[in-house]
Amino acid sequence: MPIQGAATVGIYTELQGFDRLREEARKQSPEAIREVARQFESLMVQMTLKSMRDAKLADGIFDSDQSSFYTEMFDKQMALTLTRGHGLGLADILYKQLGGTNAQLPTTEQIVSSTAQPEPKKSSYATPRNFMQEMLPLAQQAGEKLGVDPQGILAQAALETGWGQHVMHHADERNSHNLFGIKADPTWSGDRVTVTTAEYKDGEVVQKKQAFRSYPSYEAAFDDYSKLLSKPQYREALDSGGDAAAFARGLQRAGYATDPRYADKIAGIINSPTWRNEWGQFKAGVLGSLT
Repeated sequence: MPIQGAATVGIYTELQGFDRLREEARKQSPEAIREVARQFESLMVQMTLKSMRDAKLADGIFDSDQSSFYTEMFDKQMALTLTRGHGLGLADILYKQLGGTNAQLPTTEQIVSSTAQPEPKKSSYATPRNFMQEMLPLAQQAGEKLGVDPQGILAQAALETGWGQHVMHHADERNSHNLFGIKADPTWSGDRVTVTTAEYKDGEVVQKKQAFRSYPSYEAAFDDYSKLLSKPQYREALDSGGDAAAFARGLQRAGYATDPRYADKIAGIINSPTWRNEWGQFKAGVLGSLT
């Protein structure tokens, strides 16, 4: 259907329709270009959601072709909903850059190239179970030192590293073994790894290069983590005892991370079906001892 105006333009949420968007933006009115810019924003949001879905570390126990189909439908609707009204601001920026009827939208290939994420360096943990099996003894030792539930510590490491799949690496491929996102502040005299990270500032996500601590082993990472949390500012977290969710809330209130949902994300891991299943087997002694 050709564009007649903003009210009648079709909805494009697939890359196959993007080239048509480009042609329509070239020859239509400023109102039509604004609508095209809005739909472009919707397409970008959908692609971002798809990239996030594709980056999951393991299939859920309830995943199926049918659930994937409905998930894709949900993401498309979510993309359209998020970009209605004022949207996310990308459409306004794009409209200004287009600047009239001779505007040039980028090609499909340029869109794919600009949104593609670099392949992260992965560790050897094929599944969350593999990660939990190796890290549980270390989390238990740290939990005993700090007097807290090892679940909270292990879930925090899982959150920070994507179940061990995205531990920070040096440019020469060396593993930093940094499981807890601990930065290399002026008091740190050890090795460092510099990576680009996302942080929250005034409610907005910003990306910047940061120096983080690098350790010779995961054991060293847990030891340093235990020393960090022994500082007075984390007293509330340590007073949580056996409540892993309270431990996570204490970390957030102490300013451990800038993410306003940091504690909720740790609690979400602990309450997930994957975690409950694996932890139940740990407690039953199937995959390892908890004592």
